[in-house]
Amino acid sequence: TVLAVVIANRLSYARTYKEKLWDLKRPAYGLILSELAAIEQICNTADEYIQEDQGRYFESVAEKHNAKIAKHFEAINKRIADDYLIMSEDFNALYDELMKKMAGDPFNDDTSKEHEKFTAAVRKYRPLLIALARSEMILPKRWLLFPT
Repeated sequence: TVLAVVIANRLSYARTYKEKLWDLKRPAYGLILSELAAIEQICNTADEYIQEDQGRYFESVAEKHNAKIAKHFEAINKRIADDYLIMSEDFNALYDELMKKMAGDPFNDDTSKEHEKFTAAVRKYRPLLIALARSEMILPKRWLLFPT
């Protein structure tokens, strides 16, 4: 019986540790992903403007959108700086890929090309980051409909 208690405590500790770690990750992932969703919405709005009048968008509206996007990235960067160590290596690596893909070439890309690269990266990597975060979720068996 002592061995059973020790094993049960050990398993309970491991599960509790994973749940507590998820409790720390959840707000970080939630903020990052919601800010990326807001950025994607700005990109969608920009695309609508561009379809109507590309020249006017880049002359008058793009600067406002870029300022809004910068505020969202400010929140993301603060959260990443605060919680970098608790976020998974996979999440950090995927986010780093997103950042690399978003970067345009200031010497060879015009603003239209930079916009295309940026929006394509956000639309590709945000769902991947969501899927990765969800895969890291720890659901207690009492929450599962059909526990395995």
